[in-house]
Formats: sequence, C-alpha cells, structure tokens
Amino acid sequence: MESKSTGQIPDEQHLMGVFARIPVEFVAGQGMELYDASGKRYYDFLSGFAVVSL
Repeated sequence: MESKSTGQIPDEQHLMGVFARIPVEFVAGQGMELYDASGKRYYDFLSGFAVVSL
C-alpha cells in the first residue's frame, strides 16, 4: 500500500517495532548532526548501531 502524499511504502510494512519512532523528518545533515524543517538540530547516535552488533 503506497502513501498518496509521497509515493513511499509505509515503514510499518518493512520494519520491526523494536525501537520507538520519533515523528520527525530530517531535511539536512552534516557529520553526526541532523536538522528538521524548522532548523532544530539532532545528534545521530544510531549511525554505528549495526556495526556495534557485529
């Protein structure tokens, strides 16, 4: 089932519900910093998550 607004398939069909999802859409990033549409800065601490589990 595709979303009519973006044409993307909803995440719930492909991702396990292991972690809570935050309702934010990142529009830019540099290094470990991510930014939403209002300019709020977030730190990306999950970039190495899969590597650590190896």
